[in-house]
Amino acid sequence: MKYPLEGKVPNYANHKSKILPIIILFYALFIFSIPFESLGGEEGGGGAFTITKLIGYAFFVSCILFQPKLCFGKAPKAFLYFIIYLIMYGLMGLFQPESYYSAIMLQGLTIAQMLVLMLISFNLMKNKRVLNIALISLLVSCGFVAIMQLLGITATESLSDRISVLGEDPNIAASVLAIGAVVLIGFIMKESLSTKIKLLLFGLLLPTVLAIIHTGSRGALIALAVGLLVFTLSKGNMKIKLRNTIVVILCFAALVLFSIQNPSNIQRWESTLSEGSLARREFIYPAALNMFAEKPLLGWGPFTNVIELGRIFGENVIDTHNLYLWILTEVGLIGSIPFFWGLWLSVTGAWTAWRRDNFILPLALLATVFTINMTLTWHFRKLFWIVLALALSAASMNASSIDRKNGCGKKRTKVLNLIKIFNLTMGV
Repeated sequence: MKYPLEGKVPNYANHKSKILPIIILFYALFIFSIPFESLGGEEGGGGAFTITKLIGYAFFVSCILFQPKLCFGKAPKAFLYFIIYLIMYGLMGLFQPESYYSAIMLQGLTIAQMLVLMLISFNLMKNKRVLNIALISLLVSCGFVAIMQLLGITATESLSDRISVLGEDPNIAASVLAIGAVVLIGFIMKESLSTKIKLLLFGLLLPTVLAIIHTGSRGALIALAVGLLVFTLSKGNMKIKLRNTIVVILCFAALVLFSIQNPSNIQRWESTLSEGSLARREFIYPAALNMFAEKPLLGWGPFTNVIELGRIFGENVIDTHNLYLWILTEVGLIGSIPFFWGLWLSVTGAWTAWRRDNFILPLALLATVFTINMTLTWHFRKLFWIVLALALSAASMNASSIDRKNGCGKKRTKVLNLIKIFNLTMGV
């Protein structure tokens, strides 16, 4: 049966399948543990037995044992393009110096694991209940980490009086908290939540923003600001638009107020505005662009790209501090095009969810993550692929499965229901 105005109805088999509680539990614990990734491992979340990795292994095993068809069943088109990138990565890796093989294999295995995580997350988050549980786990975890940081429990001091979390790089810690802050704001703007719950969420948002300020990360602040701006695109009546605008303005005011009270933060912004200082990125970016110009088609090869960039500056290895420059210098245009096309498909997925269902959070998270990757390389990080999975799964959701209450959404639902009743009555 086809209903007018609904267009092509996608297959929601995975969405409607009942997901076992044990898988939901492990997934929620896994998401919750991500901000704590430095615990039990080396700085930056390294090591083979971090808390996040141990929970991740248990989650992966539960998916294989209990519901493999659901968890690994349907892959989005973007997944296939990322696989093509990984294949190009592996082929180009064969032609690199043998001394680099261990690093190339380690990075390749990490990307492969991230793609599996994206595939599982894509299939699970098409379920509204799992999606909400995952997002709540993340926002609670980020709020908890932020509060502990402000209390000095998990705070660790780095260079230039910057405060980080659990020994993590301040920029990475701040970026994780920025994603948590965007999720918090998305829940605060939900009409279905009571005022008490929204006040509780505001109570988590303030320390999260303050913790970001303490890290001194300029990139995370800009990424959070970009994510905030996306929320102004939310549809609805004038009351809803005005409320969303007020929330965004209040968040911007908090960012400015907290920033000007932090001497280290002010000093870093002053050096940026007056001297153009970007923590050496002002030198790294042009060098990486020159490298890409030298080998635009195939790039320098996996791991060789960061070795060559380090050689330019007289060091062993230097990160490009920009995901897009990393991919371009690593595999050139031949390997970059499928990777970037996969990113573009995630954008179209988030855009579809916004235009069709007024589900704005995936688009806001994508904007935040893409901005983060202007100053960091996050394709080895779990949250990067989880956000991509969320954007892709949002486009596959049934319009009625998204928890929203706005003028546009309710009118559309009423019209569709009337059409369905009419069709059933006429025996269509």
